Amino acid sequence: MTAPIPVENTYIVSLQLQRIGRHELWKGGKFSNALPYEKDSVSIVSLAEEPRIFLPDPFDCLQLHLSDSALGAFAEDNHQRRTTGFEVNPGEINEVLSNLGNALLPALAGSNIASGLFIDQVIFGMLNELTTRYGTRERSRHDDVNLSPLQLKIAQEMLVSENGGETALVDLARECKIPVSSFAGAFRAATGLSPAQWIRRYRIDLAQDLLLTTGLALRDIAARCGFADQGHLTKAFSASVGMTPSVWRRNR
Repeated sequence: MTAPIPVENTYIVSLQLQRIGRHELWKGGKFSNALPYEKDSVSIVSLAEEPRIFLPDPFDCLQLHLSDSALGAFAEDNHQRRTTGFEVNPGEINEVLSNLGNALLPALAGSNIASGLFIDQVIFGMLNELTTRYGTRERSRHDDVNLSPLQLKIAQEMLVSENGGETALVDLARECKIPVSSFAGAFRAATGLSPAQWIRRYRIDLAQDLLLTTGLALRDIAARCGFADQGHLTKAFSASVGMTPSVWRRNR
């Protein structure tokens, strides 16, 4: 059994370089699991949980010590929300971490072929994989922002205005009085589409209506619907409907 480890806000990430058939993991004096760990499997334990492990057989693994301050610095440097914990199934195989870890081994063995930049890039890749796949994030006060019916109406009216196609997200968010970082997600939650997808769908629907109810030439329909020209209308219409506006009109 390993000796007690001082309690601290640090995570130990273990990447198994060979299979472990027998072991026992204890946390806070209580039995946790005795699952076998296959080669290339990953485990993450918090030193705050007072882990101890019984390993009767030889083992070989690559370990990363991730302090709370290091995770905070990584999040800040990469404009992410802070990782507050990890959730991983014990013994889960992770080929991305395995490939990155094996690329790092020669440098850890003292090889002089690896530059500091290379090592930094590999460590960055491992941290990104760990925090993205297994990390739990601190909540933001903007996580649950929703558009009210009035806010949605304001945004849609701006999008269908004469220069709506050039409207920036920051302008839409400002008029709706919500953070720009939350606007796209809130709009998609309300409509099922991104703002760009919504205005494209709106223009195609309007073009179909004009094709059915008027005898306008395609160039005039393109102008009314906010397309740059007839060619732009034809390309967008064909991509959405599966046929050109002229063919669609004849078939109706």
